[in-house]
Amino acid sequence: MLIPIMLVDILFPAHRDRPYLRPGGLAGVAALAVLGVGMVRMTIPPSQDPGYQAPVAVLAGVVLAVAILAVLALRVLPGRTPSPAPASRLPQPAAAGLLALLATFGFLGLLFPAGDPPAFGEGAWTLVPMAMAAAIGAGAGWLFLRWSATGGWSDQHRIWAAGGALMAHSVVAVYVFASSTFDRVGQIVLAAITVLLLALLARRTRRAAPCL
Repeated sequence: MLIPIMLVDILFPAHRDRPYLRPGGLAGVAALAVLGVGMVRMTIPPSQDPGYQAPVAVLAGVVLAVAILAVLALRVLPGRTPSPAPASRLPQPAAAGLLALLATFGFLGLLFPAGDPPAFGEGAWTLVPMAMAAAIGAGAGWLFLRWSATGGWSDQHRIWAAGGALMAHSVVAVYVFASSTFDRVGQIVLAAITVLLLALLARRTRRAAPCL
């Protein structure tokens, strides 16, 4: 979700501080999101887990958690969250991309191991890889926040970081989620197109940087 937003901001730097949607557009997106949830409920469970119905308490807990997170995100945290301290030094863009690749691969690999999805172990043991994945996500997020608060953090860093995360996602998609040769070839082709487009974007931002 964050990577497309970041890439759009890089493509259109003059609009980075403008909201994407007015209230009417936001309401429309919210309605589509609700419709999407309904479509997922009607199409995926019958084939993935026929006959399963989540307990009412679980559903109520999920709704309550969403409401609490929404209030925190929209009313409590804005303007109150302290900015992280800048890092003492910045890595090269390629190094930032490598870290993003490793962090994303570790995060997804722990949650979706090949041959034994959706997590290692059974029962309460599944909490172990989930906790490890959460630690990787939180650690990488904290590090990237510090880097982004440091002078010299550039669009080149952002593009390499996005590329690393997307490549790791593609690897997991090929080895875990692809169920046929056609799917695997399709994922590889998409990954190659992604690399090409990101390289063109990096070249464009390098040329435009002296003019900004």
